Amino acid sequence: MLFTDLETERLYLQNSAPAHRYFIYTLYTNDEVLRFHYEEDRYADLCGADAEIAEWNQPEPRDQHVWILVRKNDGVALGVCCINNWNRNTALCEVHYDMYPDFWGNGYMTEAMRVILAFARDTMKVRCIKTSINQKNERSIKLVERLGFVYSGKTVEDMNDGSHDQIYYFNFAE
Repeated sequence: MLFTDLETERLYLQNSAPAHRYFIYTLYTNDEVLRFHYEEDRYADLCGADAEIAEWNQPEPRDQHVWILVRKNDGVALGVCCINNWNRNTALCEVHYDMYPDFWGNGYMTEAMRVILAFARDTMKVRCIKTSINQKNERSIKLVERLGFVYSGKTVEDMNDGSHDQIYYFNFAE
């Protein structure tokens, strides 16, 4: 199996599983988590989480994977890191992440993303990684820039609150 559980100093990055359904549901119904999300990202009920987990766990080979970030010292689930749209021919993929606001600013996502980027480079043999971030999400922009991503353009998307926001694109290349 290509996609395995990963580990950092403070976190377990667990492969998403049906046991994570309530965590996924509460994460993607949290207004603060979804503040910078696209219109279609909010779950109506637990079935939305179940469907997403089933999609994430299609048999390999697949073009995406999701890890649940779990704090080692107490087993609390903090957030998710995702690899999407992996193209083996062009050695390109996207990364995305979300975390409960209670855990922002503690370096957890930086720690997790470093391991995800290394996994993409070393195991998946990816050479270019992309991400997209709402222009208003300054903390996330600072995170990807700290990790070595570089701004590469922008577009406009419909957001959860009915507004239209600019989305910035970033590239990370070896």
